[in-house]
Amino acid sequence: MRILTVSILLFMACWLRAEEPKPVSPFAPNVQAPPRADARPGTATLSDGKTFSGLVMFTRGRKLEVYEDARQKWHAFALEDIARLDNELQKESTEREWRFKEGGNDEKVYTGRVFVDHKYRIHVTLVDGKKITGHVRGSVFYVQPKGGEPKRFFLRHDYRSSFGGKASEIVYLKSLVLGASPNDTPTKKKE
Repeated sequence: MRILTVSILLFMACWLRAEEPKPVSPFAPNVQAPPRADARPGTATLSDGKTFSGLVMFTRGRKLEVYEDARQKWHAFALEDIARLDNELQKESTEREWRFKEGGNDEKVYTGRVFVDHKYRIHVTLVDGKKITGHVRGSVFYVQPKGGEPKRFFLRHDYRSSFGGKASEIVYLKSLVLGASPNDTPTKKKE
């Protein structure tokens, strides 16, 4: 019994020292990650005026989740359903940082630090022309320019500046315009 226990402990010690596998790239075609058929050409425009064009894609298996204000309902949209996203600044405020005075005490104290807080509303235009307005649940999308490294963008309901920062230093997605999928072929009209 003692030999079995020692051999199990040695096996576990060797197993724990093994290297972790490399993370799967959302862009690299390999056995774990087949080629992306869901990518679409598009252009992302940031609030500072910079634009990024290329193939746009969400993280594998993810959809854009939006809470529609008017109907008070959650929607999940695949990239192929979306024609355009527009992010609108809904509220800008300067907030103070608070913390609890001590553990187990409900009293909070002001730390003396302030930050700028932005809240956003997103306008989703679907391929069929329908428009949804609401708040996005945190999401990630990528833009891969032709022959370049992919760029990652975060879509969130709110953003904060650094402590003591200004509103102008908060750079966020202003719009994302998507083109037709490369897999879509235009249909010819019969005469």
